[in-house]
Amino acid sequence: MKRVLWIAVLAAAVFLTPFHSRDAAKLLPVQTLSMYGQDGLCVLKTDNGLCGVGTTPSEAVADLEQTAPGTVVLSTARQLVIADSGERYLCPLLALEVLHPGTALYAADDPVDPADAAAFLDRCGSGLTVSRYQAAVLAGEAIALPRLTGGEGRYSIL
Repeated sequence: MKRVLWIAVLAAAVFLTPFHSRDAAKLLPVQTLSMYGQDGLCVLKTDNGLCGVGTTPSEAVADLEQTAPGTVVLSTARQLVIADSGERYLCPLLALEVLHPGTALYAADDPVDPADAAAFLDRCGSGLTVSRYQAAVLAGEAIALPRLTGGEGRYSIL
């Protein structure tokens, strides 16, 4: 009797679990993400040329996903560069939990082209991740993001 019950439970678990299929060709993984503020709006740009705009990071992410020609995968982002004009959007973006906890965070004076900065940022690790930043904020610690300077393929981290 126990054997029949276990088989029934396993069968229910296998057949009643929702499966989501996705076309791998339509996935758009993001490597580098840039965020800045412009005219009171939050702007998100990706290294693969996608852009989302909204009054909040939530709206910008939704716009990014709706206007993309496929499924945007933000959890694959290795780096997020926040221009000074977009600093106020950082905590609301992190609250969405769309980024991987190991995503490296950088600050910049001006908006950065994520496709241009991706190769440099891959070679240089910041040591400050989303999870470390969130832990510092929760602990009330003052924490400064590493600053990305330069442009057009010539960058440095301060």
